[in-house]
Amino acid sequence: MIKTVIFASALLAASGAMAQDWTHAAAAMGQFEGGVRSADDTHGIDYSCNPNMSQIGFFADGVHVAAGESTISVDGTELVSGNTTYNSSWDATSFTNRVEARWGDKLIDEHNALVDALASGYEASWTTPSGETYTFDLTGSADIKSCLVD
Repeated sequence: MIKTVIFASALLAASGAMAQDWTHAAAAMGQFEGGVRSADDTHGIDYSCNPNMSQIGFFADGVHVAAGESTISVDGTELVSGNTTYNSSWDATSFTNRVEARWGDKLIDEHNALVDALASGYEASWTTPSGETYTFDLTGSADIKSCLVD
């Protein structure tokens, strides 16, 4: 039994399991950035903001695009969906939720709901149009609240 547990633990560590730590940084004039990456650095979440805009990006190495949209869920509740981008120079797929203060209440409210959920939830998931799902532990993500847009 002990050998099985040790083997399973080693297998999870080798497979890039979500041993993630969120990073947060603040700069002058209300600028913030941070995010989290998988243990094997193949996928993650990045965010950045200033008093005029806020964006949250999800990324994964490789091609994960198909017809349809990406969806972002926190604790099983779908919050946003939209187009997915593949960059052949970086061989990476991404989905970004961005808003500017001048874009109006509807888009700001949607973005702020995502920020609030990421800051207070337990697990986020990004499902790409090609069907892959990436999950992220939200422990330590509370400082993303700096990117709420007024």
